[in-house]
Amino acid sequence: MAHRTMDLGNDKLFTAQIAVSTLYALNPSEVIYMVAEKDAEGNVLSAEHEYVISGNKNNLNVRYWSITLYANDYFLIPNEIKKYSFNKFNTTYSDEGNFQITVSKNKQNANWLPLNGNGQLYFLLRMYHADKTVYENLETIDLPKIEKVK
Repeated sequence: MAHRTMDLGNDKLFTAQIAVSTLYALNPSEVIYMVAEKDAEGNVLSAEHEYVISGNKNNLNVRYWSITLYANDYFLIPNEIKKYSFNKFNTTYSDEGNFQITVSKNKQNANWLPLNGNGQLYFLLRMYHADKTVYENLETIDLPKIEKVK
């Protein structure tokens, strides 16, 4: 899901919804927010399962991106290593630019987001300073894929 325009301040209802569910939001000219609440098969994301988020860094035509994991209350999930997201610069890539982020309760080596608790999950992809082609093609750009593995 994405909002093509975030009319913060002018659209009072939308501004209130953002204030309730997030800590801070920037204008669409600076960042595009993409919220995932379902996996690639259309199933609601749940802390009862493990997931792999896969993509290619070259598919996102943006200056900077990050993927953050949130619990059903829209807050970060506490964990021992205090790791809550991956971004363009701290992700390990293959030689071709591909990446896989594992979301699991079991410790993994590289690109691991620890998972605790239960209930619904959300991933938020933030794309900062996107090329105009991203804005023009939000429905068809090649976004990272979320697949349930367990």
